[in-house]
Amino acid sequence: MRILSLLLVLLCVAVASAQQQPPAQPTTKPNLVAQTPSADRAPAQPSATFPSVYAASDPAALTANPDSPFWKDIKGVWIERRIDTSEPAPQLRSEVRSRWTASHLYFLCVCPYEQLNLRPNPQTGSDTNQLWETDVLEVYIGSNFDDITKYLELQVSPQGEHLDGTIDATVPRVGIGNEWVWESGWKTKARLDREKKVWYAEIQLPIASFDPRPVKAGNEFRINLYRLQGPHPPAPARRDFVAWLPTGEYQPHRPLKFGRLKLVERQ
Repeated sequence: MRILSLLLVLLCVAVASAQQQPPAQPTTKPNLVAQTPSADRAPAQPSATFPSVYAASDPAALTANPDSPFWKDIKGVWIERRIDTSEPAPQLRSEVRSRWTASHLYFLCVCPYEQLNLRPNPQTGSDTNQLWETDVLEVYIGSNFDDITKYLELQVSPQGEHLDGTIDATVPRVGIGNEWVWESGWKTKARLDREKKVWYAEIQLPIASFDPRPVKAGNEFRINLYRLQGPHPPAPARRDFVAWLPTGEYQPHRPLKFGRLKLVERQ
């Protein structure tokens, strides 16, 4: 009788212990949804606005001269922080100004430098592929607020080389496809002052090439501005990469980090 009672007690303890165990975990991993490399995975950048000031007429020619009548006294924004860490980069602090007319959007950049990284035989008659491997100014701009992953990428070098294309920031390798087949009909001008260690770039972009809206004051665009400078250092070091609005990583194609360009009547 004692043996039977003991067996019943042991059975009750075993049942109670089994009920307290967590359910068995599946041996196979669940399917994971692949994440696109677009900026949608990054936190939104606080709002920042870059005013583009109205001009009644287009300039007769591009000069890349900040003291020209077209550009003098126009205030801009600054490319001055490292793209990944947001740390100040005072030696590369570059001013970018903007103006607009009834047909064109203009940018002027003043870029001080420490050392140059240039192609030995520049050609300016057509696009230069992979221009970002050398010193370059980059303007990313889009008019599509419904799908912010679609925008233009514009590049100009100190020697006047240029590259323009349409970007889809959701593809696996942004900028390594056929983005550069598209042509905006833009014009560029660059000027290099080796004595002062500064170079200048000016862009004239037809607004109709990327924005179907009537051109008027108040129109806004999504935009970010970048500079790449200097030769490629030994790994794991990286080239100087500075931004108007840093993205938090060594990657410029993060459109949620973009600010806004606004067409204004006067500054």
